[in-house]
Amino acid sequence: MQLDRMVPEQVAEAVRAIAGLGRPVAVAATGDIHEGNATAYAAAGVDVLVTSAPYAAPPLDVTVAMVDAQAATQQRGQS
Repeated sequence: MQLDRMVPEQVAEAVRAIAGLGRPVAVAATGDIHEGNATAYAAAGVDVLVTSAPYAAPPLDVTVAMVDAQAATQQRGQS
C-alpha cells in the first residue's frame, strides 16, 4: 500500500491501522521524502521509502557490483 504526501506521524498512524487488518501488507511512503526526513519515515514503520531526491542531487560516482549471492555465501562459509 502506498501512502503519499503524509507526514511521518500520519504514516505511523496508518501503519498501525494497516497492521490491525490481520494480514501482511507491504507499506511504502512517498512524497517529499529526502535525506533530512527519511529516518522519521523509516521509524514510522513503513517497509519501503520512495524518493526522487537522488535525481535532484549533484552527481556522484557510484560503483555497483553484481555478485552471485549463493556463491558468495558459500565462499564465506569456507573461509
